[in-house]
Amino acid sequence: MKFKNMIMMLLCLILVSDSSKAFRLTVRTTAYNASSSQTDSTPFITATGTRARVGVVALSRDLLAFIPYGSRVQIVNLRGSGCGGWNTGILRVEDTMHARKRNQADVLLGSYRSAINWGVCTGTLEVISRPYK
Repeated sequence: MKFKNMIMMLLCLILVSDSSKAFRLTVRTTAYNASSSQTDSTPFITATGTRARVGVVALSRDLLAFIPYGSRVQIVNLRGSGCGGWNTGILRVEDTMHARKRNQADVLLGSYRSAINWGVCTGTLEVISRPYK
């Protein structure tokens, strides 16, 4: 299993390294809101130090290995309870999920109810742009 994940990550690094090529990956998607029950003790501050707001997405650490903070992404073709059939629009990668999470994106929404109604979905994560170094 680890070998398969390693190969997938190497492949993704190759694909993402050429910014002229679109990069797409199927991921599990959930939603959260800025409350200490769903985050750490600083719910209004993201992992990058910015203020939590709608339009931010947290990625699992395995995805952050090749989709860095500051990247602009969107999640399309969402399927599942509560979120099926629509797209997220442009999101900025500014937060990190718990270390136990893998291949997952967590979209920051404005309210607890919205996050709960989102449910657990599957979608295609598309990298729009990556930050310049």
